Amino acid sequence: MLPHFRRQGGGRIPNIGSVNAYCGERSQCIYSTCKGALMTLTRNVADAHGAEGVRVNLLNAGWTLTSNEHALKMKEGLPEDLPARLPKVFAPSGRLLSPEEVARAAVYFLSDETALVNGAVLDLSQYPRNRIPPAPEERPRRHAPDVV
Repeated sequence: MLPHFRRQGGGRIPNIGSVNAYCGERSQCIYSTCKGALMTLTRNVADAHGAEGVRVNLLNAGWTLTSNEHALKMKEGLPEDLPARLPKVFAPSGRLLSPEEVARAAVYFLSDETALVNGAVLDLSQYPRNRIPPAPEERPRRHAPDVV
């Protein structure tokens, strides 16, 4: 992708990450590590190629109710109305992010409105990054444990 962007005089890359890049869950060690690496890669590529007109930014999405997340939730036997039952630390609004909200943020990073934005990280999350995560027993189980 970079050689093509160089030839055309620039380009835009909106990476999609996760707020788990900051503080992962015990069951998502590998996932969280990869999302943290994506954040570092985003900033390094932005720094290395910004002068060539290549803009790279990152959207760190919070818990998003995609069709796959919904199917996983049902497979694990969790209630259909789980988002409304989540502790306020996870969903103060009583709902999860929608894929459309994540897409709108990606379109924003692709727009001319962000012409001078490079290497930025936008956290699409309802809870502040600096909040201490709830204890493991208070967290709703979402995924099978990673094998480490």
